[in-house]
Amino acid sequence: MARITTRSFTALMVAGAVAAATASAASAQESAQVFQCGQASNGLSVTADSQKDEATACATALKVANAYLRDLPQGEDDSVTVTVDGTSWNCRQFQTAEEENEHGQCDADSGEEVRLYS
Repeated sequence: MARITTRSFTALMVAGAVAAATASAASAQESAQVFQCGQASNGLSVTADSQKDEATACATALKVANAYLRDLPQGEDDSVTVTVDGTSWNCRQFQTAEEENEHGQCDADSGEEVRLYS
């Protein structure tokens, strides 16, 4: 009987470790940082919300921002998809209830965001 209990306890310990590792990964995903990345080609300020290091996040953000500006949609549908370094970004004009003006925003499936402000 003690052997079964020991194995059950070991199985519970392993399951707990796996659950903790999963929770830790989810926590890391939520810990993205916002970086001020400079200006896009038209002078708009660009920010990156990313888990990557600042240099990598900002280099990508500036590429995304400039691709969005090149492909700005005309007409009623204000969204456009741009591809930068093999990643697709869905870009559109966006405004929260707290914001006075719209800003450009591009989102990748990875959860990264690029924003353009005047």
